[in-house]
Amino acid sequence: MSKLEFTNQHYVPKTYTNPWKLDGSFKIIDKEKENHSGEPWNPRSRFYFEEYYTLGYDTPFCLKDDEITHIFGFLDNYIIEMDGNKLTDHKHYASSFKYFNDWIIKDTKTQNPICKDERTEIESRIKSGNNRILDIEFGWHIYENSWHGLRNEIIEVLGNPEARLSAETYLKLKRFIGTQKWRGEDAHRQVKEITDSIMRLIEYPNDKIKQDEMKDMAKQQFLNLLRKFIDGDINSVIQKEIDMYDNLTLVIYKTPTNVKLYTSDNPVLIIQDEDIYNGLYFPILPELLIGLFKGDSTKYHKETLTESMVKKLNNKIIEKAIQYYLGK
Repeated sequence: MSKLEFTNQHYVPKTYTNPWKLDGSFKIIDKEKENHSGEPWNPRSRFYFEEYYTLGYDTPFCLKDDEITHIFGFLDNYIIEMDGNKLTDHKHYASSFKYFNDWIIKDTKTQNPICKDERTEIESRIKSGNNRILDIEFGWHIYENSWHGLRNEIIEVLGNPEARLSAETYLKLKRFIGTQKWRGEDAHRQVKEITDSIMRLIEYPNDKIKQDEMKDMAKQQFLNLLRKFIDGDINSVIQKEIDMYDNLTLVIYKTPTNVKLYTSDNPVLIIQDEDIYNGLYFPILPELLIGLFKGDSTKYHKETLTESMVKKLNNKIIEKAIQYYLGK
């Protein structure tokens, strides 16, 4: 399978939302549209953006040195100038490529500017799909591919008084929750708020930061954060948060008969509400919910939600959805 196929990149994986489709009664509802009746849920059709996690020429600050050389190294065969200065190394090519139209590209032998067709060829080579780097997207696949078996083990534990979650399963569950909390639009929005506040302090010649530059830098900061975790950095923000889950107690909840949980484009919820226990919540099936709370981290509990609590949780799921939720 060619990596060129991995363009629609889900921030909420299909393997997670598939049970809401199998239930047959859930619809995707746009909470920004009044009286929106929704349409039958199809995991393939939503909760993704094109090239959401793809790295390449347009994410220079996320690239490793060898990746920069792979994409931009051939430019050493030219003389490249911008604003009267000569660009001299691969990182400089990468960081300034967004100003490609301002580059003066000269033939090294004649010292003359190259023709328009050759410029077009250079730009196309840099932007080639063969230069797409999918470390983050493929990194998520590792977690997604194990989710079905992990979910089934949790179901088995809930239905069998003698069964216990293994330490390995508990670790995988926490990692899945942690990655899902950080890979979506809510985390991206949080990173953007922080990045924007810092970039506004940076002095620019015209004392004004272009909005598209702020948006671009925030996205690269977000991708950098994800890549550090995928690369196994034990000091990454995501890994540090997952490590903190070791201090929380786990509760597996099931719903009463014929009462179903919703989920959304932001499925991991931190709830602080006097009507609901303060904690982290993650619906894993329409009938099953995981909760992480302050308490004895060496134990976990199995409980049944009341119908009224399911309703409160569904209201929170709708409230914390970015735009879409799976409901009825």
